[in-house]
Amino acid sequence: MSTLIRNIFPVCFLLTILKVSLDPPVLRAQTAGNNAVKIEEISTLADFETAGIWTLKYRPVPGISGTARISDLVASPIPLSRHYLSISFTGSRVGGSAILPKEPLSIRSGLRTLRFWIYGFGQPDELYVDLLDTIKVRHRLSAGRLNFTGWKMIMVSIPPEVCRRPPSVRWEGKIEFLGFYLIPHFQEKPGLSRLFLDQLEAVVRPSFLAPEIDWNQ
Repeated sequence: MSTLIRNIFPVCFLLTILKVSLDPPVLRAQTAGNNAVKIEEISTLADFETAGIWTLKYRPVPGISGTARISDLVASPIPLSRHYLSISFTGSRVGGSAILPKEPLSIRSGLRTLRFWIYGFGQPDELYVDLLDTIKVRHRLSAGRLNFTGWKMIMVSIPPEVCRRPPSVRWEGKIEFLGFYLIPHFQEKPGLSRLFLDQLEAVVRPSFLAPEIDWNQ
């Protein structure tokens, strides 16, 4: 009996410290070499179907204004989805506007990529994403210029300087999506910038890689 207990205890302890959520929205497995499987989870952070969640924040100076509202005037790029977030902002490069959720959106540590759909209006405005990493350092990452027309999927790779490691093996930790930041291309005199946002997603790889098991052996 004592031998059996000694054999079981290490297995139970290992399973405890390697505990990973097995109920993500989407799992995508990729074979890495001959003996490991990388699991990527794709989580929807915002579908922009509900009004009253997103707001604009900018300096209240004369000539600067903006609105954020849920709309359905053009077809959404997402099947079975009607709505998206419509942004209108009158400003200049001197002062942009934050596009903020009511509360920061939590993402599991191990974030690899943020992706979302943008409808551009052919203006070279700049868009950024703001993150708070697992050690509470804030980062602003470029999502590029919006000098295209129509819907386009934007993918923002998370650079190494954004800490994505869990603080410990017992606590996975989290990254927080704080919002977007829009900088209009107008130099001094304010002008109108517009964009639509839809389906914000996080591509996450868990902190631990499970070994591949060959059931044919």
